[in-house]
Amino acid sequence: MGLNIEKVLHQKGLNKAKLAELLGRKDNRSYVTNLLKSPSYASLEKIADVLGVDVKDLFDDTKEEGLTALIDYKGEFFKANTVNELEKILAIIKEKDY
Repeated sequence: MGLNIEKVLHQKGLNKAKLAELLGRKDNRSYVTNLLKSPSYASLEKIADVLGVDVKDLFDDTKEEGLTALIDYKGEFFKANTVNELEKILAIIKEKDY
């Protein structure tokens, strides 16, 4: 997904244990590790809030083709940086709807 959360943590002088604490999960780094693998948009909003950044700042700012699409579909989060990636995501979503 191109998440940039660990970089943001580093810039703020924080680690996963501190993030877990800020999220109400004291000293539970495994919670944060699992959360970062496939976070929902709501989780990203909460992380951004406790870190004092915008949700967009949690993503790698490397752009291809000038496109960034963030899609929250029924609690599943997708990010596309190219038209091809976006088309693949749309195909996945269409398949789930049938």
